[in-house]
Amino acid sequence: MRIILAATPATGHLDPVLGIAHLLRRHGHETLVLTGSAFRERVQATGAGFAALPPDGDCLCDIGTGLADHTRLGRGAALAAELDRAFVKPMVGQFRALASLIDSYRPDGVIADHLFLGAVPLMLSPPATRPFVASCGVTFLGLPREDGLPHGFGLSSAQDPAARAAEQALVTPQTEAAFGSVQARFVSTLQAIGVKPRGSFLDVAAQHADIFWQGGLPELDYPRANLPTHIRHIGLWPAVPQRVELPDWAERLADGRRLILVTQGTVANGDLEQLLLPTLRALAHRNDLIVIGATGGRDPTGIIVPDNARLAANLPLDWVLPHVHALVSNGGFGTVLLALACGVPMVIAGESEDKREIAARIASSGAGLDLRTARPNQADISAGVEALLEANSPHRRAAHAIANGFARCHGDAIILESLEEHRLGMSRAA
Repeated sequence: MRIILAATPATGHLDPVLGIAHLLRRHGHETLVLTGSAFRERVQATGAGFAALPPDGDCLCDIGTGLADHTRLGRGAALAAELDRAFVKPMVGQFRALASLIDSYRPDGVIADHLFLGAVPLMLSPPATRPFVASCGVTFLGLPREDGLPHGFGLSSAQDPAARAAEQALVTPQTEAAFGSVQARFVSTLQAIGVKPRGSFLDVAAQHADIFWQGGLPELDYPRANLPTHIRHIGLWPAVPQRVELPDWAERLADGRRLILVTQGTVANGDLEQLLLPTLRALAHRNDLIVIGATGGRDPTGIIVPDNARLAANLPLDWVLPHVHALVSNGGFGTVLLALACGVPMVIAGESEDKREIAARIASSGAGLDLRTARPNQADISAGVEALLEANSPHRRAAHAIANGFARCHGDAIILESLEEHRLGMSRAA
């Protein structure tokens, strides 16, 4: 098959798409990736073709930075501003670029991350007039919650009913006021393109794509009675081989001490005082631990760290996570999935983008603790890590149980089977 793959120009959205492109190429399919120009070399390194988004469809890669201040606008308004800038505003430019590629490339199908909204006009068009559309759920499943609570605020189904009702009464007006303008732009943009709007910008792909692959496992979502049949959980996304040079201290880690990994994500590294450096200081007194920090590409030279800490600009997570005893993270979905697949319990401290929702789901699953802030104090970090390291930690048991689920979920096979089933179905229909 000939496949166009489209990705929002942000690492957490591009990585799953690149993994699928690599998987398809290994099985003889022809692939072309449409994404931001900053990622040209990464795409071409997989052997896939590359097409650059035009300027009006190429949102900034640093989602979550340089945006409205949460304390000034409020949580709901700030989150809405991020979603509008990163996903809704680029939709027309993305759609035009995708439509042009379809005309010239003549693909059998299009695969896009679920917030690449330029694919929405395609999936809302009659199936007989277009290639099939598969969508990748690169964060929590955005279908409406069956308990009626809104997304975006990290509201857990496990809360006491009275507390949940009180919190919902506070956040629902914020949600309606903040997200209403973003949804209105989404609707008016589709109408201007000539497509009848359906669904919300957050769940339209999960509702209307021909195939929807959701990263992770069902137990990482809130209880849901009936999942639509076109949605399949795939565990981990297909891996993309990457060569990351190990730091010079890598060979000296196996000295009997337990390893703690702290990461502040791939884009939220403008201020390492949010989480990374406070974690190093919080655990500096623990001579029985080695605390490893990844700065997300920033040069760690010159950063003064405790004796039991090690820093690197980048760390290959598939190398380090199998040896880690606990993770302290801002809650990036990709990192969380990789950690859980290795049975690593975690402390989550994040607020921007989807981090509140991911942290709440980790806490609900039992596999970690949600500190409910992006700037935790050292005492809370230390207490959280200690709870994960306890001999009979329930968080460690829960993480190990989830890891068993990942081991039974073969994402590569699910993706290939889904595509083949859809191809056969289209053939029979023709």
